[in-house]
Amino acid sequence: MEKNIENKDEFDYSNIDSLAKFEGTHPAVLTERLKRYNWKFDFDASKIKLKFKDKVLLAVEKQTGYRAGEYKNYKII
Repeated sequence: MEKNIENKDEFDYSNIDSLAKFEGTHPAVLTERLKRYNWKFDFDASKIKLKFKDKVLLAVEKQTGYRAGEYKNYKII
């Protein structure tokens, strides 16, 4: 696997449409793991490059909670 996948210290988040830092509390199962790894997350949201269409769709979703064009194979009853 090491010869097929590059080892990078930093992940490229430029293809992600929206990302926010988690401000909540983690489940107790993860507490020890998070202490052990002590992950540092530095993310600059200005590096995200969205098309105009995607910016509009994201704004509509944030305001209304409706994601246009999303397929759901279930109905909430």
